[in-house]
Amino acid sequence: DGTYYALVVPSAMLPTLFRSRSGTLLLVAFTVLLIAGIVFAVVYVKNRNKVRFVPLTADAVKQIISRGESDLVEFKSTIRTNLHIGKAGKEIELAWLKSVVAFCNTEGGTILIGVKDNGEILGLEADNFQNEDKCLLHVQNLIGEHVGVEYLSYVRFRLLGMEDKKILVVQCIPLKRIMLLKASGKEQFYVRSGPSSIELPMSKVLEYVNDRKKKF
Repeated sequence: DGTYYALVVPSAMLPTLFRSRSGTLLLVAFTVLLIAGIVFAVVYVKNRNKVRFVPLTADAVKQIISRGESDLVEFKSTIRTNLHIGKAGKEIELAWLKSVVAFCNTEGGTILIGVKDNGEILGLEADNFQNEDKCLLHVQNLIGEHVGVEYLSYVRFRLLGMEDKKILVVQCIPLKRIMLLKASGKEQFYVRSGPSSIELPMSKVLEYVNDRKKKF
């Protein structure tokens, strides 16, 4: 981590230094300092690289809903069910996955699934999951399939009780590298622009990435 430790001793003292009591104590002190420095460096690097999420309570989510959608917040009605036809549709899953990619490629953000565009809390009953574990496993598998398992540490998702219903809260952390959505044999790049997720053509991705690196 760019930190160095050294023991500097005049060359004339070297033959007798470590045979004396003071020399032994000096060596022990240096060894302890060296070990402490290594431990500190390891802990510092691990904590620095650790992805941090701010836990959201039900009250905090209510406040988010009251403010409506924005460049950092998006509402989705269901995880997989098309409410117009009452059946599961891949396009519904890809719709919120696009938002995951867009948030991670921009400034991060939160997706609340089970909430209508107007802020009405629908819950997830329409998705017909057998239990909560099945629901969370399905979400995890979708992210792994269409985004990549290596990005799971940057996306936190959990079920939250709201008005006697359950919604899915998906929190996304901004990435230093890019995230792509993989669907139908193609890779797509999305960013956040106001309350919408927009696709950038691949010809613009390099320019966007270079501009983004400057911010970091």
